[in-house]
Amino acid sequence: MDIQGAFDTILRNRLILRLQEQGWPPNLARWVGSFMQDRSARIRYQDIVTDSSPLQCGLPQGSPVSPMLFLLYTGPIYRLGNAQGRFGYADDTAILCVGNNLDET
Repeated sequence: MDIQGAFDTILRNRLILRLQEQGWPPNLARWVGSFMQDRSARIRYQDIVTDSSPLQCGLPQGSPVSPMLFLLYTGPIYRLGNAQGRFGYADDTAILCVGNNLDET
């Protein structure tokens, strides 16, 4: 699974919920909520720049905390199956299932 635009798909409230479920301190969850709130973007093409538009979801590209928050958000995926069959790096994830036949996998 290669998640196209991985950081752009992160939902603010769901990330906060995941942090709470994982036992992170409440002040960290509040900080993440603040970090993702009231964000906007513009598009620049050559000499043309659009008006600012509010962003409803997503982590900022280039932020040093975005990769860590993405991994915390996708954490439940890495608990599927057995530990020997889970592989992931950044936005690339694979879950390997092995069995004697299709019904076992």
